[in-house]
Amino acid sequence: MATPEQLVQFIRFGLQTLRERNGHHEFEAICLAVARRRVASNLLPATGPVSSGGDQGRDAESHWTNIPNEITADSAFVRLATTDGVVLACTMQAEQVSAKIKKDLKAICGAGEPIDRVVYFTVTPVEVAKRHELQQHARDEYNVGLDIWDAVGLARHLADPDLFYLAVQYLNVPTEMAPPPADDTRLPAWYQEHRARWRSRTQHPATLGELMDLRQGLRYATFHSESRADLADWLSYARSLLSAATEADVVLHARYEIAVATLRGTNTLRPADGLVRAFYAEVLSAGVDHSLLEDGLVLAQYCLGAIAQGLTDLSTEELAGWHGQMLTKIEALLDEQPHPNATAHLLALSARLKLFPEIVAPPASASASSPMSPAAVTQRVIEALDAVEPIEVDLTGARLMDVNGGMADLVQLCRRLPDAPLFPLESLGEIFDLLAPMLADHPAYRTVRDALDDATDRIMGQAAKADRARKRGTAFLNAGRLLDALNEIHDAKVNWWHGDTMRGALLAMLLVADIYSRLHLPLAAKHYALQAAGAARSSQQPDLAIFMARGILMAARYAYQAGSWLTATYTLRVALAAYDSYAEDPWDHERHPEVWDALAEHAIMLRIARDHRADLALTIETALAAAGLDDLLNQMLDGAEATDRSSEDDIALAADKQGVGRPFSDTGRTRSYTWRALGMTWTVHAANNLDAMLAAERFASAAQIVLAELASHDAVLLQGRIEVEIRPDGADLHRGAERLERISSNDASRWIVHLSRVDTLDVDAFHRELTSALVYILVTNSLLPFDRFMAVMNEVFERGLFHKLAMGRPYDEIATLMPEGTVAVMAAARGTQLGQNIPLNVATAPQLRPSGKPGPGYDRQAALAAVQARYDNGLPVIRYTLPRLYSDPTFRDTVAKLRDEGWLDWHFVNAVATRVSNERLRRDGIRLPPRNQVEAALMKHAQFRAERPDDFQLPASDFTEAVLRQQLNASVLSTLRSFGLQSHQQTPDFTAIFAVLGARYGYWTDDVDHEGIFPPSE
Repeated sequence: MATPEQLVQFIRFGLQTLRERNGHHEFEAICLAVARRRVASNLLPATGPVSSGGDQGRDAESHWTNIPNEITADSAFVRLATTDGVVLACTMQAEQVSAKIKKDLKAICGAGEPIDRVVYFTVTPVEVAKRHELQQHARDEYNVGLDIWDAVGLARHLADPDLFYLAVQYLNVPTEMAPPPADDTRLPAWYQEHRARWRSRTQHPATLGELMDLRQGLRYATFHSESRADLADWLSYARSLLSAATEADVVLHARYEIAVATLRGTNTLRPADGLVRAFYAEVLSAGVDHSLLEDGLVLAQYCLGAIAQGLTDLSTEELAGWHGQMLTKIEALLDEQPHPNATAHLLALSARLKLFPEIVAPPASASASSPMSPAAVTQRVIEALDAVEPIEVDLTGARLMDVNGGMADLVQLCRRLPDAPLFPLESLGEIFDLLAPMLADHPAYRTVRDALDDATDRIMGQAAKADRARKRGTAFLNAGRLLDALNEIHDAKVNWWHGDTMRGALLAMLLVADIYSRLHLPLAAKHYALQAAGAARSSQQPDLAIFMARGILMAARYAYQAGSWLTATYTLRVALAAYDSYAEDPWDHERHPEVWDALAEHAIMLRIARDHRADLALTIETALAAAGLDDLLNQMLDGAEATDRSSEDDIALAADKQGVGRPFSDTGRTRSYTWRALGMTWTVHAANNLDAMLAAERFASAAQIVLAELASHDAVLLQGRIEVEIRPDGADLHRGAERLERISSNDASRWIVHLSRVDTLDVDAFHRELTSALVYILVTNSLLPFDRFMAVMNEVFERGLFHKLAMGRPYDEIATLMPEGTVAVMAAARGTQLGQNIPLNVATAPQLRPSGKPGPGYDRQAALAAVQARYDNGLPVIRYTLPRLYSDPTFRDTVAKLRDEGWLDWHFVNAVATRVSNERLRRDGIRLPPRNQVEAALMKHAQFRAERPDDFQLPASDFTEAVLRQQLNASVLSTLRSFGLQSHQQTPDFTAIFAVLGARYGYWTDDVDHEGIFPPSE
């Protein structure tokens, strides 16, 4: 480490080098930064010399608040936005510096602006005597103070720990020469890291995300004296961001933050008076978010305090006008009957405006040191609350504008709280408590107090439950128990579902989405990612806006996982636009790796499309070019073009193996969604238009959520295929028409589901329609009797299924992200999904594989006794038929084939005996079902009578493979009944039934010792 003097000398050398390479812009940037830290953040005397390297009043609070972030190349000086008329000037001139300073002084002071002080930076050292002479010249000729900071003074300041980063950044001083760090032990580590990151920036993108990121440091420096020296820097960053901002919400939020920081951090509002006026001029116009009206209310409270203490040139007349206009605007918004959460927010704003301190002009003798008026006392309380500061003041005599009106609004608000879970209650409750001495005598006081207390207790209790659920969920995740983790995080989510704890709820929703994705349920994952985005938007909390971007980006990735690759592309465009608006450093690899992961997936998608679907590749390239991503993705693909390419079928098989949808399944006239869970392979398809797409994804996401819940219960689901066509015409069907059509099939469960559009039903009816259709399809694919299946579903609902399905807004509302006409582009695409010519074989997540445990109703001893009974009852019926059949070569071949498939001897006995018994009933003219006990006895006798030598003989051709399978199929329904099960399918899927019986009821393995029914094989 270099000594302090060595470091100063090295920095001086760097300044000389800067001049030699004509680094004007770098020098100007150094001067500005030093001015912010040493000039604008110090209380310098009104006139008088500043010695070279001087450092007066470093820790004093500043009343100078802003230095522009840039000096143009053709300007040697720039005015500071201060109350004292200070001008900053700088030069790199090596010769005749004194003459240069005098020339600049003449230009500065001759411009007609009131000037009190000039701070002059120069690379060339200025002797002490010459400095004094120039300072005297400035006083005599222009009556201004002159401070000269030459190379020696600059170098000493740049060698200080808090400014050394400038020497590294602009003068190439090695970091190894860094001085010992300043004593920043009072500053939290996050703040120091945050400050270092912002100091290292050369550009400040004007997005809401950047502003929210900057706000953390700005507010900390504003409200904490140990970091007050940094305030000028933070204000400079904020001013730069404001000057570059074009979005209205960014401009308004920036004006608000600068005004508050200026007042609270520098004890004057005057430098920001213009920003306050501009803020209200725009915030009172049409189309402003409620969050900005909230800022308007708080800023008005700050303004009232500043007026009372003589810290602003704003007038009480201006403030009263803004206050009245805000009330009028809120009343107009309430007349529009907005969503319950918005209504609650507006009622709270209205109440707080009516409970505003009286706006009266301060006494003529008022000053910053005068005792505070009642209005100023009230204002101080509210300011302390905003700054999260403890404060004790005497509220005696404080007066509010409209107590009756404010309390009436609060009564209405309390009545609406149950329907407004996203309303942030905590801050309102704290304000009510602070104002309690002025409200306690009002008749509605106890009503409001009790309602707020009850709601707060409920939220606090639920938040504590949510935190415990989160901890359990994290432990389950770490142990790889995804389903247990999913249940706990769902519980955390619903208990955090309040405005005061919305950040926790959003994080939980995104974690839920991730778990569904890991379970190979991408539509459920997409549903929750979009719900998080929608909730972040509805919260009206700017610091939560980043979750909107994250949710949409995750939705794009889950669309990719589902095989909806074009949908993923268009959703990615929306997501990246949101990142540009709401994320800080959106393209930073370390801070936002999820962005680059999504881009990597799209690079893979683009390469596959170029190889196998040229038309679709053009569509993707056009969409990405519109988002400015084409060059970036092409760069990511450079070097990969010459590598080996997989065939189309190999890509489709790889998708199946990974448990994801077939690529490009959202193209052409019909789009489809496929997944496998609990032994069932689902295919949901719909016409490729917006209404049908939304309805199909609504259904598929709900189905996936329900299947994840059923994994923890035993619904004895069939292991087969479910194919569902979704039509969004439910509201258009005539009364009494079937909304759920079953398509007859023996190899799959096939349905047409008619769902209503989201705008045709109320929310409850909307969810009931979806849930009832889904439950009915599932019950027909369960082997449990109806009442037992519904008992399982009731248990699932009791464990919170409804809030898992219906949390937030309906799916169709939150999923309408893509530009109008985008779905039509997908429908018109001439390419098709990959792998259409190979069978679907989607992998199941390990946690969602079908159960192999013994099924309900199965007892091995009872099952073996039933097998013995089949031998005992069946063999006598066919004691002559069976040997005769086995003498036929074709029949023997059939037996050999079926044995290879797992048939046991009792299966053959069952099938052959059933065929013979049915023929007996037909020949004897016994009708089925029997009408009375006599007919029942005759039927039983005919079925189980021992075969006689002279009985009729069916030919071997009547016992083909198809006939044997048919007879076993017929007998298996009675086998189900023996286990307390039943089939609900009109045309049973016997393959699926046999799969369940084999896996869980020993159907293909249970047998007893018996004599061979066929002669031994040769």
